[in-house]
This record gives sequence, C-alpha cells and structure tokens, in this order.
Amino acid sequence: MAVDAGVTGFRQIVYRRQDDSLLGGRGLGPIAASVSRDELTGWHEELREHVAVDADDRGAPVTSVALVHTGRGAAVIRREYVVEGNNARVLLDPGRDLGPHAALVLTQDPVWAREPALEDVPRGYGLAPLPPDFIADALDAHAELLRDRAREQAYLLEVAVAAVLRHPGRFFSFRQVDVGIDPVPMLWGLSDLLLWLVPVSFTFSTFETRDHSGKPRFVVLPRRPREPDPWAGRYRLVVGEEPKAGSDVHAHAAALLVSRYTDTDWAGIHHLLEGMRDLRRLPHDRAEERSREICTRLGRWTAKPVVAAARVARVSKAEEEEPAFPHTPRARGVETPAGPVAPTGPAQPVEPAE
Repeated sequence: MAVDAGVTGFRQIVYRRQDDSLLGGRGLGPIAASVSRDELTGWHEELREHVAVDADDRGAPVTSVALVHTGRGAAVIRREYVVEGNNARVLLDPGRDLGPHAALVLTQDPVWAREPALEDVPRGYGLAPLPPDFIADALDAHAELLRDRAREQAYLLEVAVAAVLRHPGRFFSFRQVDVGIDPVPMLWGLSDLLLWLVPVSFTFSTFETRDHSGKPRFVVLPRRPREPDPWAGRYRLVVGEEPKAGSDVHAHAAALLVSRYTDTDWAGIHHLLEGMRDLRRLPHDRAEERSREICTRLGRWTAKPVVAAARVARVSKAEEEEPAFPHTPRARGVETPAGPVAPTGPAQPVEPAE
C-alpha cells in the first residue's frame, strides 16, 4: 500500500500526562511536536477529544488506535495505557494520504521497536518526523499476517459486511464481547472488502466508551453506553441479533464476498474488487441495487485458490482514497454524498513478503 509522506516524513505529536504541557496545563497534553506552536494549537483543538481514553475501564486494552478526520485533515492516534491513564502518539496526515490499512498496521507493537518509548521522548518542538518509508515498511512486514487473521474470522466479518451493505449511511458500534479485545483483524477485513464498494469515509477507533456523532464511523465499545438519547446516525451492531445468513440480498452478498476473500489469494480478490469499483458511485438509497449487483458479478466469477506463500499487496493511495466529505463526523451526520468519486489508478503488483 503506497503512502506519501513527502520529503520530510510523517509529522507527529506526543501526548503525555505531566504538570506543564507545551500549551500549558496539567494532565494529558502535548509534550513534544514536529510542528510549530501555532500549528500545535490548531491540531490540539481538533484532537483533544480523541487522544484520551477511559483507561480505568475494565475493558480498556493496553494499546488502541484511531483514524480520525478533522477540520485540519486526518490523524492517526495510537494510545498507550499507563498507570495513571494513557499517553498517545499522533501522526498528522493533512493530505489524507493514510488509509485505514496504514492506520491499522500501527497497532502492531513490532512496528515501534526502533522508536523511543513515549515516556522517553524529549520535551519540545524538535520532535523529528517519522521516516517517509516508516508505514510502507510496516505494511510490508504485517499486511498479509493481518489479512490471514481477518480470514480466520469469516463469520464475524460476514455479519459486519452485511450490516454495512444494509446501512451504508450509518456509523457503527461493535461490542467487545462480539469482536474480541483485538478488533484489528475484523476492521482489516472490512477495509479490504468495502473500500472499493461503499462510499463511506473509513474512520475507526479500536476502543471507545462513548459513540456519539463526534466519534469515528466504526468504534468498538466494552459495553453499550448509558445514554438516554443515543445518536440516531449510529447503528449499534449485536452479532447475535443480526439477520441470518441468506435472509436478504445484503446477507447473501456479504456471504459471497467473504467466501471469495477466505478461499482466494489476495491478488485474485483484489483484482475482482477493483473491477467492481463502479458500485462505489451508487448513493446510499440504492443499497439493494449495489448488493444485487455484487451477487450477480460474484456468481459468475471463478476463484483461484489461496496460495501457500504469503503475499503482500501494496495498494496505491488512489485505491484507498475516499470521497471528499466534510472532515468532521459531527457536522456530517448521516450523509448521502452526491456523486462520490470511485478510486482510480492501477494496483501495484503483488510482491512476495520478506
């Protein structure tokens, strides 16, 4: 998956719990940055709701990651549990070069093996950006491993894909009891299968305790929030209560997609999905038409079996590029985009994993 960090790499901000942040104040705040004070002030206003997690919640994992779209651009946030709460590292992505796969791979601890621990990052504005090839190298090392783990969760993936096909304009909450303490494989599989097919902005968070309209499109909750009036745009998915396999055209389309995904090598399914990218142009109110067309096209497609050797597909930035929606979910609500632009550009060749 090609990502473009420019010449200087990915600028970042480190948040720690301390007595005096770069912007003043105690508690969780920015302590190191690759940007100027003025830029930091602007980014902090956009990020403050996303960098902190309820680390005291018994469902809180050791690390969690979020991909958010803000008024200043996108950001990838990796949050790490510490005794008194959490610290966080933020990768700034004003050009929205980083898609969900790039964000999800940052959940993997080995990716950060050569980077200093957040507790050891020096205070100040001299924080070096991450190298331009940092994420590309991480994808080379981990993409196919995460894809294999996604294939192992075929039933969960089928239910989730069907729900998104059925309600393409909604935001989604998953329960930790359904997706497990590590939802990354399920989210990876959703990204693999739906980026080409559904006109949504694929933001996510692997751990939240609230799911209001300001949160990303896909969130994982330890339990249902106790809100008297939940946001109508959010679909709280419960796996055991979803329509059964084959119960409607969306369930049938999801079953076919996941079957191809689990039985076919990535080069084959990627080529197939690329050929269906015109379906991404269909607005949300034509969801049944999209699912019927998926069934028709998959019904006449002959799969190639999964190959034994691990393969890593580098998806170009254009393949993960999403329609230019307003960045802030709170302002966007349940949108029906007018004429979203399908991804363009050829896929890069499949390369053997090192």
